[in-house]
Amino acid sequence: MAMTKLEFIELCPAFALGALEAEERSRFLDALAVADEEMLTAFAEATQAAENLSLATPSAVPSATVKDRLMARVQAEVKAEIKPHVVSIRKPQKPAENSWLDRLFEAFNPPRLRFVAPALVLLSLGLVSYTIYLRNTLGRQSVALKGSAQRIVALEDSLSQKNAMLAVLSSKDMHLVSMSGLDVNPSGYGKILWDPVRKIAVLHVSLPPEAADKDYQLWVIRDKKPVDAGVFQVRYSGQDGALYKIDHLVETDKNHINAFAVTLEPKGGVPQPTGKMYLLGSTLL
Repeated sequence: MAMTKLEFIELCPAFALGALEAEERSRFLDALAVADEEMLTAFAEATQAAENLSLATPSAVPSATVKDRLMARVQAEVKAEIKPHVVSIRKPQKPAENSWLDRLFEAFNPPRLRFVAPALVLLSLGLVSYTIYLRNTLGRQSVALKGSAQRIVALEDSLSQKNAMLAVLSSKDMHLVSMSGLDVNPSGYGKILWDPVRKIAVLHVSLPPEAADKDYQLWVIRDKKPVDAGVFQVRYSGQDGALYKIDHLVETDKNHINAFAVTLEPKGGVPQPTGKMYLLGSTLL
C-alpha cells in the first residue's frame, strides 16, 4: 500500500535515525522516489537534524584500537619488571574488580551518560516531529484563511444597530439593493444599504441558521464576476431577520455592480462560490 504524504512526513525523523523496520523502510523509499517539494523539504530537515544530533552526542564506548593499545602498554610494563635470573613462576593473581584499567574504561561510559544519551535522542526526535507537525498545521490553516478577507459582524443590540444604520443613512449618496430568496430558501429575503464614499454597509437578511461547519458568504457580482465580500453566521431564525455591519465593502461603485448574492459555503469561506445560492438581488431592478 502506497504511503500518504502525512505518513511520509511523520516517518522522516525515524528514517533519518535508522529506526524503521524493513517493510516500512521499503515503503518509505518508494514514497521518496516520487516525493513532492514539501515531502523533500521534510526529509532534508529530518536528515539534517539527525546529523546534528550525532555530532552533538558524545561517544559512550572507546574504540577497539584504543583498548588494544592500552592492553599492549600494560603487557610491556609487566615484561619490563621481570628479571632474567628469576626462575620461579608465580601464579597470576586475579586483578582487582576496580583496577585502574576498569576505572579508565568506565570514565568513557559513566552510568549517568548511559541514560542521558538515549533521552537526548528521544527528545530531539520528538522536537523534530513536532516542528514538522506545526509547520504542516499552520500551512493548512493559512490556506483555509485565504477564503475570506473579512468576517461580517452581527449587530445584536439595538444601540449598535441604530448607530450602524445612522452611519449609512447620513451619507449624501446612499444606495440600496433588495435580495429575494431562491428555490433553496423561497421565504428568505435580504437588503444591503451602503455608502459608496466611506465604503461602509449594513446587511439585513432572513436566513435559516447554518450548520456548525458552514458559513454564509456575501458576494458582489462585479462586472459579471463574483467577488468575496465577507462571511457571516445566523445565530437564530427570527421573523425580523438579522442585521450586520460591513466595515469595508469590496466594491461600492454601482456602475460596476451587477448584483449581490448570498451562498452557503464551508467554514471560513471560499475564493469562488461553490455552495447553493440562498439570496440574489440585482442592481438593475
